Formats: sequence, structure tokens, C-alpha cells
Amino acid sequence: MVTMQSDRTQDENRNVDAILLQIEPSIVALTRRIAYADLSDWDCDEIAQLVRIKLAPILAEKRIVNLPAYLNITVRHEVYSYLRGRKTFLPLFMDEDEDACFPPFPGITTQGMDDPQMEIEQQEALLELLDRVVAAVLELPAMQRKATICFLWDRIDDPVLLQAAFLKYRIDITKTVWPDNIYAKQKLQASRSVARRSLARKLNIDLSLYEKRRKVSIGKVRKRKARESEEMLSLVV
Repeated sequence: MVTMQSDRTQDENRNVDAILLQIEPSIVALTRRIAYADLSDWDCDEIAQLVRIKLAPILAEKRIVNLPAYLNITVRHEVYSYLRGRKTFLPLFMDEDEDACFPPFPGITTQGMDDPQMEIEQQEALLELLDRVVAAVLELPAMQRKATICFLWDRIDDPVLLQAAFLKYRIDITKTVWPDNIYAKQKLQASRSVARRSLARKLNIDLSLYEKRRKVSIGKVRKRKARESEEMLSLVV
């Protein structure tokens, strides 16, 4: 009896694996279509893996009536959840000379989206992100707090949203800017290096994730520049 049950379980697992293998191209394609343009291949692959993990037990229970529709909903949910996850905080840990590797606040773009619901979801993700960031920033010592606010002014696309997030705590940051004096600015920027480590601890961020993604992005930038150089050379030679 135990053997028959075990054989049945193995058969069901094989069936699930076969279905997942069959729909693998659809999972990957749908993930890359729904995911925002500024999410890296690394991010999209991770989201696709999360979708597969979520689908497996549902497929085993044979509870899916319309697989394409269910897959679409699952991918959207995982994309939104991923945007709300800790990887969204990685721009806080960039240096100013790394603009070529990351756009401001990757995963947070509200322009040019065809799906109104997607735009609403992404706007909610941004507001949730800002609220968590602001709460953590306000716990920093004064110098670190000022340095981080100045840095955020430079990084975020919509400064009005940043200002509103701090106004919730009755704090006006409009006059919090980098000093004009170059030495004072360098001193304040040094405080930000300490601040980002403090923020990483407060927000439970693994900075090694940032370093891995940074290396991948730098490699892509170098390849793109090399390709552009070759194209330019072909025009003049």
C-alpha cells in the first residue's frame, strides 16, 4: 500500500515537472514582458523562479482551470512583490560614479506604461518604499541623515514625492542640500558611506546582493561600450 502511494506521488511529481518544462518558455517570456524595462536579467530570472515555485504545488493539486490566465496573474503578483522587496533599496547603496550601472530607483518607473493597473501598483510600490526609507533615515545621526537626504535629492526622479514623504513626519527637507564649500561637501559625503551601512542594517539589506548586481551591470556596460566603439570604428575605417 505504501509502495503504491509512493509510486503515485512520484508519477504526480513527474507530471508537474513535465508541465513546468512545457510552459517554461511562456513563464520566461511573460515575466520579461510584465517586468519593467529597468529590471535586470538577473531580476527577471529570479522572478521566473519564484513563479515556478508557486505553480508547482498548485499544479500538483490540479486546481488550475485556466492555466494561461492563472500564469498571467501569478507573474504580475510576483513582479509587484519583488518590487516591494528589499532589492528595491539597492540604489541607496550606490556611489555617485555608478550612474552608468543603475538608473535612479530601478523598478520604480511611472512613465510610458500601457497598463493603468500596473501604473497604480508601481506607484504604490514607490510610496511604500519611500515610507520605509524615510523612517530609517530619520533614525540616523544628524550628519548621516543630512548626507542621505542630499543624496536622495540627487537620485529620485520625483522630488515632490520625496518631500511629501518627509512632510508626513513634519520635516521640511527643501533646504537640505550639499554645501557649496567643496571640503564641507566631501566631509558630508564621507558621512554617507557610514550612513548606507547603517541603513542596510536597519532595512535588513544584504550588501553582497548589491555588489553582485553591480558587477553584472558593470560588465554589461563595458560590453555595450566595446560594441559601440566597434560600430564607430567600422564607420571610419
